[in-house]
Amino acid sequence: MWNTRKSLYLTLILTYIASAILIISVFAVPSIVTWYVEYKGREATLPTTFMLTFYPCTPFAAYAVWQMRSIIKRCIKGEIFTERNVTSLRRLSWCSYAIMAIMLISARAYIPFFICAVCAGFIG
Repeated sequence: MWNTRKSLYLTLILTYIASAILIISVFAVPSIVTWYVEYKGREATLPTTFMLTFYPCTPFAAYAVWQMRSIIKRCIKGEIFTERNVTSLRRLSWCSYAIMAIMLISARAYIPFFICAVCAGFIG
């Protein structure tokens, strides 16, 4: 039977997976974007635009995942509505808004970033 505790542990595992994907992405993005541009025949400036957007967003994304992990760990301990969780949620929100700002700036060069910016703003 599925319960709250199992959900919390699943979410905790997913934060570790998200962290691993983020670390792998930092090293893999240049080759993946370059391959995509060559394969789809996109503009030659797209890899630069993508990397100038991705790398400034990375620290905010990593910090947001860290804050989520902290919230989940405290919830597992039974600390649900605490000042520390509220502070972590606020920090997670600020990270989302920072990512939104970076994406909005980049949306001038590549329109799909606008969709990502709206999503980040909604999360914030």
